[in-house]
Amino acid sequence: MTDGLEQIGALAAAWVSLLFIAASVFGSICALGAAWAARWFVRQAAAASPPRWPDVSILKPLHGAEAQLSENIETYFHQDYPGKIQFVFGVQDPDDRAIPVVKSLIERYPQLELHLVVNGAAHGVNRKVSNLINMGQVARHPFIVMADSDVAVGPNYLRMLVGPLAQPGVGVVTCLYRGPPSGGFWSHLSSIAVAVHDHFLPGTILGLALGLARPSVGATMALSQETLTAIGGLKAVAKQLADDYAIGKAGRQAGLRIVVSPMLVAHTFEEKSLSDVIRHELRCARTIFSVDTQTVGGHRYRTRSVGHVIEEIAYAKKAFPEVKEFFLDDDTFTDDLPRAEAIAREFGKLGVTWSCDAKANVPRATLEGDGHSLRLQPVPLCEGGDRPAHC
Repeated sequence: MTDGLEQIGALAAAWVSLLFIAASVFGSICALGAAWAARWFVRQAAAASPPRWPDVSILKPLHGAEAQLSENIETYFHQDYPGKIQFVFGVQDPDDRAIPVVKSLIERYPQLELHLVVNGAAHGVNRKVSNLINMGQVARHPFIVMADSDVAVGPNYLRMLVGPLAQPGVGVVTCLYRGPPSGGFWSHLSSIAVAVHDHFLPGTILGLALGLARPSVGATMALSQETLTAIGGLKAVAKQLADDYAIGKAGRQAGLRIVVSPMLVAHTFEEKSLSDVIRHELRCARTIFSVDTQTVGGHRYRTRSVGHVIEEIAYAKKAFPEVKEFFLDDDTFTDDLPRAEAIAREFGKLGVTWSCDAKANVPRATLEGDGHSLRLQPVPLCEGGDRPAHC
């Protein structure tokens, strides 16, 4: 009996060892791949200089007095760029704490063309995009650069963006970012161990090198006014949570290329506690989830609980009172009828107007259920089956 237990223990230990060895080998391969990709990334040839460097308007949407806000903004004022540069800062709240910071910069840099737009007009649920739309009304140059407020750049920033943007067939130029912490343990953890240096940068650069990634990163996006008009303007993405992804997708659909410039900007991390780190990661995860909501072939995949869905819609109803209707873009939503009916009843209690994808085989009893009122967007069926036609 003892010998048998010893043999089982030895066998289990051997399998556990093999598991850890396999994980170590896989991690080592990924690390080597990321190192190779980083070498490829920094060795990319710079785009040819255009015959004439176009004038550029830089749009900086602001919200609150973030850490190092003034210092980050001032890095844009020292560009080695031959064309004219217009700086447009925007806030939606007349009491926003970023306003004194911008006014101070306007006084300190009278030689630069600096504008402050205070406009609370909303054009969709994405407040950042609404801010950008309001700022765009005073942008007067043919090329637009949209840059987040917590990003610092080097003196060649505009050259590295506008150079490839001036090439034929290029619609959007973006860039990746590194994550300098603003100080403290949690900001270091967020920038190094969790968000950027050990996750975002290696994975994205490897994806670029293998041709698997086509990112459009919100930290910086550059495009021409002509391209912006061609994709429907910023109002076309005002209802999108991941506006950077939506802009890149619209550019590709218009037949234009998305170029990732071989430079890194600095995105400041200012988390001060574990809860700040968790909130940051959850926000990123929800954004990724929002741009990849489709499921596969009717199979259960990433199903969220009824309570979680209701909690999010209740929050959205309160946070975005201008929203008239919510749409559930999930072609397998009605595959789990008890869950779909439970969500419908809870939506009825919330008093929200909503609609959803639904297959044509949804029972009449579900459509006529008590306690809810919904509109359905039918999904065509494959011939002879109950799967969506596009699966």
